Amino acid sequence: MSDPDNISKGQIAPTTPVCPAVEPPSTPQVAGSGDGNSPKFFGTDGAAERLYRALGPLAGGIILDVTDFLTFGPIGIALGLIIGCPVGYWVSGMSKRTRVLFAVLAGVYCTIPFTELIPLATMISAVARYNSAPPKPTSQIDR
Repeated sequence: MSDPDNISKGQIAPTTPVCPAVEPPSTPQVAGSGDGNSPKFFGTDGAAERLYRALGPLAGGIILDVTDFLTFGPIGIALGLIIGCPVGYWVSGMSKRTRVLFAVLAGVYCTIPFTELIPLATMISAVARYNSAPPKPTSQIDR
């Protein structure tokens, strides 16, 4: 077909590729929310992803625990219910009926003595979120 002497002189192009095409390796599917802001972990429901999701509701627990700490001692017995109820209502993002119930529970929590130094609300929210079902993937990478 082609003469090797002509190829070395640059007159005739080779008919077969010198290097066969190499396909890139397939990328594994990754788990995440798909919004581009969450970290990507391999697997569908790994412990690292569950810990990442557990950090979301901690803000509400921390706010409630700080409120409980500020109602320390006799202030909490006198004003814990009055201060804790609005904070609990504001922190919860549920339906109105459940929100009122959560607000009353938050007020009672701020009223109970000796809970100021135990971050119980933060611990409960983290454990509840960690044990909750994983979110449904919004989109998957197909290759």
